[in-house]
Amino acid sequence: MPASSSQSSRTASPASGKTVLSASTATFAINALGAGALFILHITMARVLGPEEYGAFYLTVAWITILALIGKGGLDTAATRFAAAYSAAEDWSRMRGLFRFVVPAVAAGGIAAGVIFAIILTAASDHFDDSVQAALLTGALFVPVLALLQTSQATLIGLHRFVRGIVIERLAVPAISMVLVLVIDALIDGPLSARYAVMTFGVVMAIGFAVAAVWLTRAMPSAVSGAEVVSGKRHWLVTALPLAVLSATHMILNHIDTVMVGAFVDSEAAGQYGVAARLSALVLFGLIAVNGVAAPIISRHYSQGKHDALLRLAVLTARTGLAFAVVAGLFLFLFGDWALALFGRSFTASYGVLLIIMISHIINAAAGPVGVLMTMTGGERPAALAMLIALIANITLNTLLIPAYGIEGAAVATVISTALWNGLLLRTVKDRLGFLPVAFLFRARSR
Repeated sequence: MPASSSQSSRTASPASGKTVLSASTATFAINALGAGALFILHITMARVLGPEEYGAFYLTVAWITILALIGKGGLDTAATRFAAAYSAAEDWSRMRGLFRFVVPAVAAGGIAAGVIFAIILTAASDHFDDSVQAALLTGALFVPVLALLQTSQATLIGLHRFVRGIVIERLAVPAISMVLVLVIDALIDGPLSARYAVMTFGVVMAIGFAVAAVWLTRAMPSAVSGAEVVSGKRHWLVTALPLAVLSATHMILNHIDTVMVGAFVDSEAAGQYGVAARLSALVLFGLIAVNGVAAPIISRHYSQGKHDALLRLAVLTARTGLAFAVVAGLFLFLFGDWALALFGRSFTASYGVLLIIMISHIINAAAGPVGVLMTMTGGERPAALAMLIALIANITLNTLLIPAYGIEGAAVATVISTALWNGLLLRTVKDRLGFLPVAFLFRARSR
């Protein structure tokens, strides 16, 4: 493993540590505000639209997210990685080539994903309610918009514009969408439909993409515009593939249960399940926050061969994440009914689902930062394989359990697949790094 000299370590560590701390603090604040805005947005949508229309809206957002991920083909991840590398090396020719390849490729992928989805929806129109199909067809229009927005933000992060790289999608889009929906609902006669809610959400995303594109243009080093274009298409795609598979599989795993509930039961059940799943994610908020701070430090410790420091950081991250998960889990156990009722009385029927999914998040927190440890130490391929296995298990279990047990069956499938994914990665981390990064037990091997 490469290791920097002691001189380099002494001069670089304080500066990089301050950068990581300040960036992590800012992104933590935006994520916290964004989580609040998103929570209020969904409460607003549930109350304005009603259970059935809200279910259609939630189902559409889930599909847009999945389709945008497919349309990007992992190129957003590649943009983050290579923009940072080319900027550090001042390789402006390859950076210009990267941007000239990524933007049209993502646009084409997003358009293709949206068009194919619309064709399938039209062919299978007999299987959907009119309101659900109208919302889904409207959502298909905005698949390339979301793909381009996320890719622009990923590139901003690669250029070290961390705040601008997350603030639009995480905070601005849900906050502005919520305000617009309330204004539109006050102006029109009769109830607002899911289709118009999706359209409002999509227009806000389009404005967000325009802002991100302006920020990206301003963030681009001036030398890029005059540089000769050098293409590394094959290298970019081959390098990005494992991370792309991991990212895509993780996103699909986060939404496929809601989609399958909508397919096997109905849109109202999908809305109830989706609210419970989103509310239960409060349990993971602590682990997500500390993972964001720990990730660059894990990378640095690993590259410098500091395995004892890596072990201590991993266990500290796991314990911090688990402590927050236990406190948040206790809150949801005591007040989950009340929190669900904020969305409407019908959503309290998913209290049992909330508790079941909460178990999966506590398992995640107890296992520690296994995903970050893998991706920050060159273990993307085994991490992607483990996630694929968990996804297959989740889809299989959902197919078996949802028809028999409804939304509770989907929640049980989530718990089992989460335990499988974490178990596989714990074993791989132990084999590769020599320790278990769990909160309550660890054992290091001398290296």
